[in-house]
Amino acid sequence: IESVEKFSRILKKYNIWHHIDACVSGIALFSNKYRYLTAHFKHAHSITIDCHKCLNLNQQCSLLLVKDGGLLSDCSRITAPYLFHKDSEHDIANRSFQCGRRADGFKLWFCDQLDDLDA
Repeated sequence: IESVEKFSRILKKYNIWHHIDACVSGIALFSNKYRYLTAHFKHAHSITIDCHKCLNLNQQCSLLLVKDGGLLSDCSRITAPYLFHKDSEHDIANRSFQCGRRADGFKLWFCDQLDDLDA
């Protein structure tokens, strides 16, 4: 298996998007003890982490981390008026793939507030 660094150089050379599917192991990124295992993440354009798998959350809770968040908002502009709440300063529709549904991040934050996510 080639090293992530070598693989990343090839992708960069040909201007190919580098995504790391770290559905379980990616949670190490948030751990002081195990963060060193994710050093190669810095080479990726995007990373996915499935918190419902690696943190045993009882509902789907996935993260998509990207280097350039502007790219996502530029490519996911939606104009359906029934999906948005113009009177709300907390409208997340243009910042979430799920649009009308609540953000998965809230589930993760709530568990953290319960001190249930000791890493």
